[in-house]
Amino acid sequence: MLKIHRILTFSILVSFFNYSISSIFETKDGGATWNNLDDISNPLPNFPVRWVIFNPTDNEEALIATDLGVWATDEIQGVNTSWVPVLTINGNVSITKTISLTYNSQCSSGDCVNGGGGGSARVGVSTQPFEFSVVPNPFSYQAKISYQLPEAAYVTAEIFDMQGRKVISLLENEKQSAGRYELKISPNIPKGIYFCVLRTDDQQAIVKLVSQ
Repeated sequence: MLKIHRILTFSILVSFFNYSISSIFETKDGGATWNNLDDISNPLPNFPVRWVIFNPTDNEEALIATDLGVWATDEIQGVNTSWVPVLTINGNVSITKTISLTYNSQCSSGDCVNGGGGGSARVGVSTQPFEFSVVPNPFSYQAKISYQLPEAAYVTAEIFDMQGRKVISLLENEKQSAGRYELKISPNIPKGIYFCVLRTDDQQAIVKLVSQ
């Protein structure tokens, strides 16, 4: 799959469909040089990447269609690019096989992408809408989630595994006032890669976790 940015015509994304390979590459000079966005030292899960698009409203953001749903990055940084699964319109982590993506500026919840194969996802959800961090990360015993709410909100905090299954529910629609909060992640979580999803009334953010 090849995608040329509609404004920056020298910027091109290319994806390769196969297992156990680096799947995504970018050029900013019309193809003279290429940057690997899926380095084997910090790879995506071992799944085929079926489609790739730039976010038309932000040329540093890209989205990909995979066998485990839609993934995105809010900052293309070569081999240091970090990909996370995109939350669905309903705020869930989707593992629906997605074979293509189209940008939809008329989505009822704001700009979003429609996925061939099922579902829609908000554009830009990988950008943190409020202060939200996990330390240490990677962690081997216990990690601490820190976040700050600019105003009172109902908060949900959940952890999902790479297959999109909920592993831990830390908060469930709990009313919290504006301020800083901390949550602890259980030391019993098995080794692996996870995603911590934090949602409020109208915002959501996601951070990749690594348990060693």
